[in-house]
Amino acid sequence: MEKLLWDTKKYNYKSVNEDKECDVLIVGGGITGVSLAYYLKDYNEKVILIERNKIGGATTMRSTAKLTHLQQDIALKIYKSYGFFKSKEYIDAQVDATFEIVNIIKKNHIRCNLEKNTSFLYINNKKYVDKLRDLYELYDKFGYKPYYCKIPNVNCYLSFAVDNSYVFHPLLYINGLLSCLKNSNVSIYEKTSMINYFKINKKFVVMLDNGYKITCKHLVFANHYLPFVFPYLLPFRNYLETSNVTVSKSNNLFYNAINLDKDDESIRFFKDYKINVSNSKKLSNNSILYNKDFSWNNYDLMTFHGLPLIGRIRRDENIYIASGFNTWGMTNSNIAARIISSLIVNKENKLCKVFNSRYKFSLYAFIRFIKYNIIQIVNYISSYFKRSDEAKIIYVDGKRCGVYIDKSGKKHTVSITCPHMKCSLQFNNVKKTWDCPCHGSEFDVDGNLLRGPSVKCIKKSISNE
Repeated sequence: MEKLLWDTKKYNYKSVNEDKECDVLIVGGGITGVSLAYYLKDYNEKVILIERNKIGGATTMRSTAKLTHLQQDIALKIYKSYGFFKSKEYIDAQVDATFEIVNIIKKNHIRCNLEKNTSFLYINNKKYVDKLRDLYELYDKFGYKPYYCKIPNVNCYLSFAVDNSYVFHPLLYINGLLSCLKNSNVSIYEKTSMINYFKINKKFVVMLDNGYKITCKHLVFANHYLPFVFPYLLPFRNYLETSNVTVSKSNNLFYNAINLDKDDESIRFFKDYKINVSNSKKLSNNSILYNKDFSWNNYDLMTFHGLPLIGRIRRDENIYIASGFNTWGMTNSNIAARIISSLIVNKENKLCKVFNSRYKFSLYAFIRFIKYNIIQIVNYISSYFKRSDEAKIIYVDGKRCGVYIDKSGKKHTVSITCPHMKCSLQFNNVKKTWDCPCHGSEFDVDGNLLRGPSVKCIKKSISNE
């Protein structure tokens, strides 16, 4: 079993049990969706927020919760894609979002273990020294006064730091935002999953898995990964990155750090724990290390140009996305919430000129796009040939099915074709789940959906014995 560190939430909400109508429907109850609801609470819009599982219980609960503008090599990626000024605009927005969140915490007296930190970038291998120095020069030109210095208790080849970063407890922060939403224009529902949507007479009709529907004027997808392929073609425009998070006992050293080497890692502290993050380039059955106090996998949607996807999907429609945060969901969730709330209430916001869901062509991003989609084609084909140690593949009426027998001898048989884009699922021997190697959907041994982008369960192929 995974052991999560951020497991505190004091509010529980019922599921939708009748047809409903609203002005704004937010799909996704993580930090992005709740932040958007917070910014809409003082307007006359009737808002409904729905979450497939528990509020904050998906990507937010798996975050390391850093508020920093020293975000690995994101500034360099944006610089290579769109130049100096776009890169500076992005970093400026991250700084602004950090202080916006800090102000929200102070204004609303939210107790969420907020701590001021120093942020470091470092390398262990000297072959990455040019990359580190390029980033140093960028931040220096941005005006954020980076400085070379050693990291406490870390032996590395070279490192630099910036100040004015923070860390906090993400679910306690969400608790605080939820407290602000009590007796407001926002209705929140858990255990409520969207399976489809369509448009009728300028309104969106969202169909739920329990047969009920919600009709709205504005539809916001704040659920990490769009649950559909068209019209945005998200599976082809971005890629999924999985991280392995382990937590162990340590003194709090009040800094956070990121390694720029190929096998990068991230460090932060919380109370008497040290949180380590190591990235793996593809989903792995052995990616969770359970010999620590806490451990889990995190999943992030990455963009080829380094910029998040925020705003309207189409210019003439009131349908919005907030996704592709490139592992930096704490600050970008706040940016997304402010942009989308401004678009909904027709309020001018300078951030709308910096971020959108459709950026101009970038040769650097296009080359990365081509390389990745070649890998995706290989993953799609190879997914039909990989086998598991603990589950077997059988054919039922000509269809591929997976069979897992638990410790009690009970047989669990399901279809192993992912409903999202028809990749073949692979059995995760550690977590006892069926995982999609292409886009990261996850199902339990009985076919119940645990994590998207799929919005459907995998059907039981034959009756289990």
